Amino acid sequence: MISTVKLVYDLLPAGNPLRRLVLHVYVYLSSKEWMLENTDEMPKTFLADYVKEVAKTVLEQPKTAIGKASHRATLGERKCFFHIHNDDCPGCEG
Repeated sequence: MISTVKLVYDLLPAGNPLRRLVLHVYVYLSSKEWMLENTDEMPKTFLADYVKEVAKTVLEQPKTAIGKASHRATLGERKCFFHIHNDDCPGCEG
């Protein structure tokens, strides 16, 4: 699939429907693991489009959803993702 992305992004102009389709497939259907393992091989223009589309998707989520199940799953069910526990901040409950 990497060769498909390279071919489409090398040969077609920005805004082309096939480029949009390829981007959609990777944003909405590929696995996180696959993307993390293969980003070095992807065209920079594809990665820029990918980041913009993912950002739009994330930023469109309601701000009140932070901490709810959908966002906890994104953080790997780590409720203490943004801080470190010490004597002043014991482990979080629940």
